[in-house]
Amino acid sequence: MKARLLGVVALLFDYFRKICTVAHDQFLSLSRRRLLVSITAGVLAALFLFWFVDKVIYYFLVRSYIDQVADVLDLNKHLINALVLLSFLAVVFFANLIWSFSKQKRLAQSLIETTLQRPRRAAVAF
Repeated sequence: MKARLLGVVALLFDYFRKICTVAHDQFLSLSRRRLLVSITAGVLAALFLFWFVDKVIYYFLVRSYIDQVADVLDLNKHLINALVLLSFLAVVFFANLIWSFSKQKRLAQSLIETTLQRPRRAAVAF
């Protein structure tokens, strides 16, 4: 069994090496303009994939949390879907504030966090 598994791993490694060799040869045969276009397309595809995976992770995080709350409170299926949507939008909104390049948005987000976390103190009269 172990020898068979090693044979499969060796076969996959060989297949991956052949793919890399073909990709390397194709990459070297590209003209300068095609090379720039392919690199740009690769970077854009990687950014899109990062953005998409980020949103999927947020969705499943929110979905698991709302499912746990719904089990405890015995909520309606449609109410659960509405809560998932609202929570997902809130998580995406606040996550975008955290990941923003704008200093004003980051400051607004930190202001929102501090007002939500800090309890208000009552005025003390002397």
